[in-house]
Amino acid sequence: MHRCCMLYVWMFEQRIYSMEHRPRGRAVVISNRYFLKADLEVRDGAEFDEYNLCTLFKQLHFDVQLYSNKSTSVCVVLSVVFCRFSYEF
Repeated sequence: MHRCCMLYVWMFEQRIYSMEHRPRGRAVVISNRYFLKADLEVRDGAEFDEYNLCTLFKQLHFDVQLYSNKSTSVCVVLSVVFCRFSYEF
């Protein structure tokens, strides 16, 4: 393999998320069934989605944190908080 190709493969492999740790990391699930805007309907089935996503991530050995029916501003804050802080194993 050409030297620059080997370097590219090595650099790509360094960015792959390691799935060897247990827990593997944190999974944040934000699910809204109810919305503040009057023109948006209740999202029936949200509980099933929450359950299925949480179950899947738990089976993949992630620590799961579920947030239900949060406002846009709270979702933004949660996103910023979880992006800024690394997960400690």
